[in-house]
Amino acid sequence: VIDYQVKITKEDYKDVLTFDIETKEPSEELRSRIVDSVSHIMGIEQGLEEDLVDIPRVNFVEPGTMEYAIKAKKIIDERGSFD
Repeated sequence: VIDYQVKITKEDYKDVLTFDIETKEPSEELRSRIVDSVSHIMGIEQGLEEDLVDIPRVNFVEPGTMEYAIKAKKIIDERGSFD
């Protein structure tokens, strides 16, 4: 994995985490490992169990696709306000 970014969106009532992964060697094994690892993070695991979070999604992108920045945002929350 060269770089990554996570977007959090909402579909119906569920939070959706979509990981854009920049890698030279995309594979279903890597996708499964990422989903498994993320799914075991306490807050995400609980959300999955309570059906409030969808199974994490992984998209692979070509090397050089993501713009490099020292303080690049790794997590982008696109769910909007909850007021």
